[in-house]
Amino acid sequence: EWEIVYLISPYNCYQNTASEKSYNQSLHSQAPFLPLKQQRPALKYKKVEDKTYICIFMADYDSVFPLYDFLPNFWDDSNRGEIPLAWGINPNLIETYPDIITHIYKTATENDFFTSDACAAGYMNPNRIRPEYLPLFVKHNKKFFELADMTIAPMVLDWDEPTDAVKDAFAQFAPDGYATIIDNFHKKKSRAVTPCVWKGMPIVELINDACYIEDSSKRAELMYNAIARRGKAQPSFNIFRIVWTSPSDVIKSLDILRKSHPEMNIEVVDIYNFFDLFKKNWGGE
Repeated sequence: EWEIVYLISPYNCYQNTASEKSYNQSLHSQAPFLPLKQQRPALKYKKVEDKTYICIFMADYDSVFPLYDFLPNFWDDSNRGEIPLAWGINPNLIETYPDIITHIYKTATENDFFTSDACAAGYMNPNRIRPEYLPLFVKHNKKFFELADMTIAPMVLDWDEPTDAVKDAFAQFAPDGYATIIDNFHKKKSRAVTPCVWKGMPIVELINDACYIEDSSKRAELMYNAIARRGKAQPSFNIFRIVWTSPSDVIKSLDILRKSHPEMNIEVVDIYNFFDLFKKNWGGE
């Protein structure tokens, strides 16, 4: 998967990773569609406190199979809406399943928010895009981000730190936040991005340590270890990628984490307030 994306990105291509069990695409694609609108939370925190701030990013709905086959089961969970969740959906899937995405937006609670998934409007490695084609990259993403009313790209998958040109590109369509996983498969080396605020756009690491775990207790343990490994100083800002998991299971993990480690002073926040708090802590409004 990563090698294919690595090879095709310089040719302005993006990948739809999984397309099995995704039926009647030609029919679904013709469903009536209007530009979507999602609610925005109030930016309610006037100051940053000594807390462990946690944001939950519900991934990976960047291709048709998980959107069509997996998401409905998790979306209909009875506890959805109890905590703020950011749902990662590839916005260019509007071209394939506009009806499904419209349904999700229409049935969202006040605690459901939508962002892009891997990596923006399509799965590519932004650092591998040739500089002369970055304006095309921006044009493509602006189109789909505007259709889906998205302003955050919290799962940028890449091989190295974003270049200044890549950060400039993302700031044009994802000004409210950028998070990334950096992993160089050729050198078998991963690293955390250098956190910063780039021309008003917050940039942080997307923590991947607890992404595919089914056991709630084990997920809580991995989340604690991930935070501890990055330093226990407060305030701390931690956005976790959680893949193909129900809201109920996420809530269980967070309850276990709070009870096991009350000293962490955990506050779960929505993705908009998460990035706003990070900016405030960085020193900018």
